[in-house]
Amino acid sequence: MKSSVRVNQAPTTPRSASSEVPRSRTTADLAHLFKLLSDETRLRIVVLLFQNRELNVRSLCGLLGYSQPAVSHHLALLKVSGLIACRREGKHNYYYLLPLQLGDLAETILGISIP
Repeated sequence: MKSSVRVNQAPTTPRSASSEVPRSRTTADLAHLFKLLSDETRLRIVVLLFQNRELNVRSLCGLLGYSQPAVSHHLALLKVSGLIACRREGKHNYYYLLPLQLGDLAETILGISIP
């Protein structure tokens, strides 16, 4: 003889629209930013740029211990995302953070203040 045991379950009521997490461009942008910075090399580049104000590719290669093509690839992704920009001086490109793009996010997540 089988005994049926009834498990207490929460009632299944439909969620109202107001209780769902809103999907907006802001949350999508944050998800993209977190995905971008989840790579250790890119996160290290952002920290190095914060600490040094600006660096050229050769300096970043030396500090990171990676080849120029590898560092340039990560810099290109950060540049396209709008986190960094560069200026050209002679043969060198100098990269720097765009503080307006990081805004309060850096203070909240990294615990650093960007002037």
